[in-house]
Amino acid sequence: MAKFRQGDLVLTQTQKIIQGSDTILSSDGTANLNALAISNDPIITSITTDGDLTSNSDNKLATEKAIRTYVANHGGTGGTGGSATAGYYIHTQSTPASTWNVEHNLDEQFVNVEVVGTDNKSVVPSEINFTDSTSLQIEFSYNVAGYASIVIGGAAGTSGTSGTSGGGYVYTQSVDSTSWVIVHNLGQQYVNVETIDSNDISIDPEEIIFTDSTSLIINFATSESGHASISIGYPGAAGSSGTSGTSGVGGTSGTSGTSSSGNRYLHNQTSDSTSWNVVHNLGEKYVVVQVYDENDYFILPQDIHLDSTSEVTITFVENQKGSAIVLT
Repeated sequence: MAKFRQGDLVLTQTQKIIQGSDTILSSDGTANLNALAISNDPIITSITTDGDLTSNSDNKLATEKAIRTYVANHGGTGGTGGSATAGYYIHTQSTPASTWNVEHNLDEQFVNVEVVGTDNKSVVPSEINFTDSTSLQIEFSYNVAGYASIVIGGAAGTSGTSGTSGGGYVYTQSVDSTSWVIVHNLGQQYVNVETIDSNDISIDPEEIIFTDSTSLIINFATSESGHASISIGYPGAAGSSGTSGTSGVGGTSGTSGTSSSGNRYLHNQTSDSTSWNVVHNLGEKYVVVQVYDENDYFILPQDIHLDSTSEVTITFVENQKGSAIVLT
């Protein structure tokens, strides 16, 4: 009698169907249903070494090496890393998670953060914890996959004649509209965006759609006019050497190509107040502003008023102290 595998239903040479030691169907056609045991558990039929687990089978057992290869190639809740350029970092979160751990290594604790979902629409996290100068943690109330743009501002440009602008764009919407279509041509899809109404007060849009590396769409619940400050934190482009030339982005005018200061400002508010007066002296009115409390958590103020090219006023519902980063 030839059995093919113990425990399975097999056909013997005596024309009986048996399971284990029990006869299920005799040669005379008699069936023993009480001896028939059917299990819902998967039956392992083979061992697979496929590191991509492409068959998605319940009947194949993956080897340790195959599992390690799959984890290494596909990652876990930490996402798939990101790409870094001087002054900014793009974190890619491929697996939906309520907590994103971001290692940006930008050597700056208080950075600007813009979160975008896989549908290329802006996402507002429940909180951001600015852990230290190389990492941060983004928390959501539900699992999210997508991208985070981390910006600290451009490096100092070198002064000279005809310095080349780059790394920032200010859009003006002169007519009230619920949808602003902006072509910024910055060569980066996930940029930082600050929206300001016609009274120079910061406003929150309903959503931002990051269309591609040259354009985006800002949608509002009601018609608005005003400005949008868009930045990616690229280094300021260096102007050619010469005397009395205008600076590249982030640089001031100077002679013979001397180095200039950067295009960001960090304000520290050491005393509790409902109104922070920030003198940044960056020479740009429509700047990007992000605010953090004394525990290094991102907070939303009641409003931000862009007073002039050198000053902003941040207002809160209740007393706050902490830090504010201003970026052109």
